[in-house]
Amino acid sequence: MFERETVLYSFLLGYLKRLTADIDDAKLDWQPQPGVHSAAWILGHLAISTDYVLMNLGQKGACPKEWHKRYGPGSAELAAGESRPSLRELMTAIEQGHARVTEAVRNPDPATLAKPHPVRVLDGTPIQTVDHLIGHLLTTHAAAHIGQLSFWRRCAGLPALF
Repeated sequence: MFERETVLYSFLLGYLKRLTADIDDAKLDWQPQPGVHSAAWILGHLAISTDYVLMNLGQKGACPKEWHKRYGPGSAELAAGESRPSLRELMTAIEQGHARVTEAVRNPDPATLAKPHPVRVLDGTPIQTVDHLIGHLLTTHAAAHIGQLSFWRRCAGLPALF
């Protein structure tokens, strides 16, 4: 199951690795302007997104609970001086989460997939079930945030990849 989505999910992980390869850890908290997320927030959010897939399949997430507060939907940027995970820690969490998710979506329980999703912000959208939600998290959600990181890179003066 989710064969096409996992191919795209793998492509997005490879693109994310390329986008982060030359980012200076010291610059992760920089925001191009107020209201635009920092690279740290984007990466933290992508890390906890792997937990959301797992939890919607009835499995346990792996990211620290504090990360869910810091990088969850609607969360604010960290205040100056607050500690945060390093680029390496964030990317490790994303890569390990990606591996767990890829394994978990191979043979999910059909009854679980058919349930209504629990994400209230998506109410009223075409995303109705856990199946839809997982497809979104593997593709369009990940792509949107990776696009934000690509924009952040350009604002930070880093070269384009394409």
